[in-house]
Amino acid sequence: PLCDSGVLHPGPIRSGFNAVVVSSVPPGAGLSSSAALEVATFSFLRALLEPEQLDDEHQAPLCCQKAEHEFAGVPCGIMDQMAAFWSKPGHALLLDCRSLYMEHVPLNLPSVVILVTDSQVKHALTGGEYAQRRGNCQAASTILGKSLRDASLEDLHNHREQLTSEQYRRARHVVSEIQRTAQAAELLRDGDFWGLGELMNASHTSLREDFEVSCPELDQLVELSLDSGAYGSRLTGAGFGGCTVTLVEERDLPALMDSVEKNYKGQARFYICKPSGGASYGSMESLAKVMDK
Repeated sequence: PLCDSGVLHPGPIRSGFNAVVVSSVPPGAGLSSSAALEVATFSFLRALLEPEQLDDEHQAPLCCQKAEHEFAGVPCGIMDQMAAFWSKPGHALLLDCRSLYMEHVPLNLPSVVILVTDSQVKHALTGGEYAQRRGNCQAASTILGKSLRDASLEDLHNHREQLTSEQYRRARHVVSEIQRTAQAAELLRDGDFWGLGELMNASHTSLREDFEVSCPELDQLVELSLDSGAYGSRLTGAGFGGCTVTLVEERDLPALMDSVEKNYKGQARFYICKPSGGASYGSMESLAKVMDK
């Protein structure tokens, strides 16, 4: 699909090749494994076929998004592909998904850990739930006469009678999440982890109650994390299973993980993460390190 788009190679490919995919990103866990595969494949084929620099910094992510739309059948946004391609070590990526404006915000974590907890509840985005929510948001946008990117909570309140309950709640989540994202960037710049944690908790509440993409397992993981002293915790990805992401002091991490292992009704898996760079070329030695994990 990436080659068929004409972005990678202008002419026919006259010979094949063998490739091996090795990944430490669990599929179906809300950690953007599909975007990781798309961006890695794009980068590999680009180097193989036409290794010069990209003409447009958005070219690769948009090509990968097109592949997911047309061949995987998932009407995804562009955030995952942009993050997989343009992330920078030690930074969060602030992204405007309309203009594709990017800003790398320093994410200094001297004693704070980003913990990803896999609920081991699998989700499938082709089941229609994601598309239904996207449709509700598009309908709300039409009624408001503007993009949800430009809408305010006051706009939603003024049009509430024209919106169905689902349309209103879905749109309220999107509008409030956009506001929380801008606020989160400011709090990161200030190093305010308590404030950032409160935003994460509000985000999870909105995802659970307004967007309705959480599940009992994710809610329990969030609750156990907060009870163990975490700054904040929320589901990540499209929901309906998958993972939570939690911000916690390193000293509190053992107690948190122990509480989850003892009290979570499923079998959780933990990933201690750090802000890393996007797609890059590696060596066989770096591949061996991934395989060892």
